[in-house]
Amino acid sequence: MIKIEREAIIKLLDNNDQNFKIPGLGIITIQKMLDRYGLTLIDDLCQYLTYQTGNIDFRTDLLNIPNTSATTIDNMLKHLTAWAKNKLLNPTILVRLMSLEFSFDQALNICTAYNGNNGQTMLEQIEENPYQLINVEGISFKKADKCGLILQKNSYFPPRLNAALQYTLKTINKKEGSSYTLSSDLINETVALLQNTPFVEPINKKMLKNALTNNQLDFVFEPNAVRTDVRVFSRYNHNLEENISFNINNLLKQPVPNVQPQEVLAYVNKLEKDWNIHYDTNQKQAIVTALTTPLSILTGGPGTGKTTITKAIVAIYDALAPRQKVIQLGAPTGHAAKHLGHTLAELSVTKNYGRYHLPTTLHSLFGIRPFAKFEPKNKLKSGLLIIDESSMIDLRMMETIARLANQAQCQVILIGDKDQLPSVEIGQCFNDMINSQIIPTTVLTNVYRQADGSYISKLANAVNEQTLTISDLTNEDPNQVTSRFITRENQQIPQTLENFVKAILQKGYSKEDIQVLAPTYAGSAGIFSLNTVMQNILNPQQPGQKEYVKTVYRQTSDNKTQKHDYHFRVGDKVLNNRNFNTSNNIITNGDIGFIVAVDNRSISVCFDVESYEEYLQNPKQCIKYENKDINKLELAYCLSVHKAQGCEYPIEILVIGNSSQSNNKQLLYTAITRAKNKLIMLGKPEYFVQCITNTIKRKTNLTAQIIKNNQEFVRN
Repeated sequence: MIKIEREAIIKLLDNNDQNFKIPGLGIITIQKMLDRYGLTLIDDLCQYLTYQTGNIDFRTDLLNIPNTSATTIDNMLKHLTAWAKNKLLNPTILVRLMSLEFSFDQALNICTAYNGNNGQTMLEQIEENPYQLINVEGISFKKADKCGLILQKNSYFPPRLNAALQYTLKTINKKEGSSYTLSSDLINETVALLQNTPFVEPINKKMLKNALTNNQLDFVFEPNAVRTDVRVFSRYNHNLEENISFNINNLLKQPVPNVQPQEVLAYVNKLEKDWNIHYDTNQKQAIVTALTTPLSILTGGPGTGKTTITKAIVAIYDALAPRQKVIQLGAPTGHAAKHLGHTLAELSVTKNYGRYHLPTTLHSLFGIRPFAKFEPKNKLKSGLLIIDESSMIDLRMMETIARLANQAQCQVILIGDKDQLPSVEIGQCFNDMINSQIIPTTVLTNVYRQADGSYISKLANAVNEQTLTISDLTNEDPNQVTSRFITRENQQIPQTLENFVKAILQKGYSKEDIQVLAPTYAGSAGIFSLNTVMQNILNPQQPGQKEYVKTVYRQTSDNKTQKHDYHFRVGDKVLNNRNFNTSNNIITNGDIGFIVAVDNRSISVCFDVESYEEYLQNPKQCIKYENKDINKLELAYCLSVHKAQGCEYPIEILVIGNSSQSNNKQLLYTAITRAKNKLIMLGKPEYFVQCITNTIKRKTNLTAQIIKNNQEFVRN
């Protein structure tokens, strides 16, 4: 049995969670109760409240404690009664978990993860193997290891070694975005992890190699070019790559509407006249490929025509495909989905809601709820599925797309820019699929953006080709007005940014035209600092105006912790930084909105407008963030480059204030190509040029899996 600790009872009753804090109950009163009733306090109280049994009338007896008010006692009994009825919040379970030195929030997460289990059964499972807790959100190996020490497990306990290997592999995969790692790297990193633990018995590489080799349940091993090393996958990631490749090859065999290339080209000619545009030969081939194959990829940089090709594909599919076939559209982020909707809004098919489904986020399309198990609740319908910004799709989401599209016999078109940053999570699916050379792919290279944006394209190409020079950045050609470089030291950047933005506004540009991007959060030229600068220019605090202050912490490049306070005000532009499930909506990571109301306990945000002024003119539905949810919000005057994917800005100010290993070619290319009309770069030019020498290289096996599966399909 887990021994109940006095400190755990105090932390349980004096927790700081806004949703569970007991009003008026403080440590002094709790100490007095413990002195009176001992360590069985929580068990006895719950027994009394649940069954009204016991040796004493607790309420009457509690009131005998000196300086204790009836209101405080009633509040405590009311809260504990509600908790005791909820198996996820059972105080007798929570106090035992907290006696294992878990925080109140961690104990709640553990109870949620074991939802459906009897509380006592859960405790028995944890006593037997505390290392299974590494699969619970917010529980690190270090925390589980501390629990193992309390429960008197030894250093060589087999589940401990397996958990250390699993945790290390997961950490490496998340850091790199890779689906596997090499066994030597895994062993070395795990040894380092186990050196910094409370256990005194040392663990060597041989022990870990044996533990790894003997665990065929959690790990999958594939040969590597270096025979002494092997590639190690978690079984989960290995299964995802296998499932994607299987479903892709199945999709490639699916029937498509009986549409002939000559029919498509004839309709393209008609659209050119109706829309007064011109499609080049490569663009026409992209349209033909998309409409005559079951799965195809369209990739190209900004200004190469992806948008106008998408319009043509939808219009022609509506004209030539059977009426029972529907058109479904999705994108990884809300902003990208909204942009796709605006692109297609003028087409007549968009008014036919039986035929055309409005673009939405992939999470909404598949009915995947945040903070729940990653399971799609919605099925796709037979027809056309177009997904934009596909380079942002990770391994788990691509497996969902491929599986559901295969089940529904959808015709799938993946659109994106292969040179952008890969997904934030594990995988580089879009590029892996292109590199397989199995899936019909059109690469757009001709840039048709207006001439005044041509230099931005030249810079992007120089980054891609790794030929960018300092003189390219600091080009003082008077004929080129779209790009400008301002050389500044790190500490000079905030003041320079303030001066420059004020000058832009004085020229008649609106605050909605301007977006600042930066690669890192910490430091004087980081996102935290620059958001404060921009907020004070664009939405300064007014006398008597309410603010909601939120404190956040970030690691700096020298491994120090930087504290920062966000001051949220009405009118602020904000970013939702995690998938967020409300009763009627799914707000996705990366959605941008505007604060419309602030009080001491909540912030209300509207995500369906392009500015706060638009909301004032035409109020729309808002999302209310309570205290516990406000950590999902951050100011959005300055965004990370990752968060800006899928967006374009009339005026972009790109700040790179230091040299960092995280700065790379794909990041710089993605950042530069967010600028639609004007690009201002701020920092030291050598930091920008250094980016092109560092290329993201993820370890994935999807390309090989697709080729292997395709060969098996051909043989069969």
